[in-house]
Amino acid sequence: MSICQRSDRSLPSLNEASTTANQPRTLDVITLFHAPHAPASIRMFNLLKLVNAKASGYEAKSEWLQFSYKAGPIPKREPFELNVSPSDPTPSQLETILDYARAAGFGASDVVRGAATKDMALRLFRQDPGLLQRPTVVDWQSGWAVPGDFPEHVLRRWRSEGGEEGGSS
Repeated sequence: MSICQRSDRSLPSLNEASTTANQPRTLDVITLFHAPHAPASIRMFNLLKLVNAKASGYEAKSEWLQFSYKAGPIPKREPFELNVSPSDPTPSQLETILDYARAAGFGASDVVRGAATKDMALRLFRQDPGLLQRPTVVDWQSGWAVPGDFPEHVLRRWRSEGGEEGGSS
């Protein structure tokens, strides 16, 4: 067969190939509402970096390995976009965070200190944004939020979403 002849197997057109193989995949967005000087928030930040590094195929740094015995093995998952925010969530984001946290088994008081209900949490937050529990991790695509220093809850959520457990090497 010469170079100019077409084989029986048809190749995708240039447009078809570019829409499948070359199209960048949208990453899940994980937001950490972060307090840079709080040890719990720093631990959560390091855990999220570890999980994302492992998901991206990078070898974990030795100082991050402490999470493998404190919170359980690091699950395999797809890489994600880590959005670290020292800023406050918007009122709309907070409302979503409260719903996601409730679905994950946390109450309004776990998200906003002193709040007994979602409405009270929104009102207290408007008066004093410093009442927001930090760290708070939000997976916007999967619809869950974990307020506080609970790395085991974050890892458990990812494991339950189908990530297989694995060592942290």
